[in-house]
Amino acid sequence: MKTVRCGEDARTAPVPAHRQTACRLLRRKRAAWRRLEAMLEDQRQLYNAALEERIGCHRKTGKGLSYFDRCRALTECRRDIPGMAACPVAVQRGTLKRLDEAFRAFFRRVKAGGAPGFPKFRGRRSFDSFSAVSGVRVRGGRIHLPGLGGMAVRRKGGNPYPDGKPLSAVLKRTGGKRFVTVRHSVHAEGPADSGHAVGVDRNAGQVADSDGVIHAMPDMARLEAKRRRLARKVSRRRKGSRRRERARRQLAKARRKAASRGSQAEFICVACGHAANADVNAAKNIPASGTGASARRGALASATPATREFSTEAA
Repeated sequence: MKTVRCGEDARTAPVPAHRQTACRLLRRKRAAWRRLEAMLEDQRQLYNAALEERIGCHRKTGKGLSYFDRCRALTECRRDIPGMAACPVAVQRGTLKRLDEAFRAFFRRVKAGGAPGFPKFRGRRSFDSFSAVSGVRVRGGRIHLPGLGGMAVRRKGGNPYPDGKPLSAVLKRTGGKRFVTVRHSVHAEGPADSGHAVGVDRNAGQVADSDGVIHAMPDMARLEAKRRRLARKVSRRRKGSRRRERARRQLAKARRKAASRGSQAEFICVACGHAANADVNAAKNIPASGTGASARRGALASATPATREFSTEAA
């Protein structure tokens, strides 16, 4: 990143970058929703077929198929099968790219020694999104995707990158609602470096910074109780019924909200008796540990434990 100095302020020059924005897809006619669901089902079948072919190729030849191999095979299939030619190629390439990224992540986890997590065949419930790798346009409050035309969207605050060039988009169904995530190519300018470092600690239902400010999180006890109540509600509904599906969407929404834990206990240092909120104390230790102060205890007044609040006062 290029740096331009003007006087005593150091600012970063604009550089090419990618930014994502998420917006909600507004209500459409029932025929439009059916077209979206049909395209989603087509991409699920394409994903499973490409996965099956890649597994079969590896069993027979010991080699895999790359993304470019699958794109060449897709061109042949679109020429021979009229049903596949009806779907936009940008959407089908996005599905093949999704499978290729899943295999890349699999090999990366194997190389790192973690849990492999081989790509699996997707059912209707687990496959809830598809993407378009090209042909995306954003004009005002509408987004244009290949094969779907213009769709009205809404985002609080509007589009933060009106001058950015849309590169790709992901349409996802979550909790009975549909959202669109657009990736823009923009020229971003980095913020000026004031030299002030702030430590942030997010641990148990709240966020604390090194300035001593605690930012409260939602009431997790209430959200957890609601999640358990909705889970019981789902278990009492008959499988395959509309009431069970509606209760399942409500449960998924409650689970997304309950992403944190409960309250945080107070911190008391056993060496000096210093008492403070644990999140605040951890946030104050983050800037010091980042500059190496925890490793250079000789620079402090005494052999301060790493879990104690740092002090700059001399003994």
